[in-house]
Amino acid sequence: METDRLLDVAAQNGLGTSAPGRILLTGFSNFRVHRQNLYDKYNPQGKYPLEDGWGGAKVLERIDAPYEVRVSNSHPKKSKDGLYYIDYEIIPLDENAKVTLSRVELIVNQKVIKYYTQGNLFKGQFIIDTKELDNISNGSFSCVIGAWDNIFNFKRSIEIIMDP
Repeated sequence: METDRLLDVAAQNGLGTSAPGRILLTGFSNFRVHRQNLYDKYNPQGKYPLEDGWGGAKVLERIDAPYEVRVSNSHPKKSKDGLYYIDYEIIPLDENAKVTLSRVELIVNQKVIKYYTQGNLFKGQFIIDTKELDNISNGSFSCVIGAWDNIFNFKRSIEIIMDP
């Protein structure tokens, strides 16, 4: 049934949970604009866009993500084992910034292919095996590391162009 399929997709995307790291968001900057529009429209009324303020939900005030995403090498080469290794680090913009990361993603050709939601999200490594990728057409591809915090701010690294 269609309902079963939709429920399965919702569960896979973390809908109905209160764990931001489980929720797969796409659109990145578009999501930020959408959230700000909701805030501008509904916050003055003290509610979220649900009928009669159902559930007491409110839109969080937008703050700029107080961190940046850095990669160790903007032009990594394929290693002898045929893999690419991309080290990343999430850096708070100042020592007083409170940063609670919920998800760090590896995005290849604008598609999330791997992510971390547990452990030390501030520093890590993604390993890319091109044999596992289905969205590479000519051998070259681009990737970015993206980081979401617990209020759905998103920051991305510089774009990395990978040559075969």
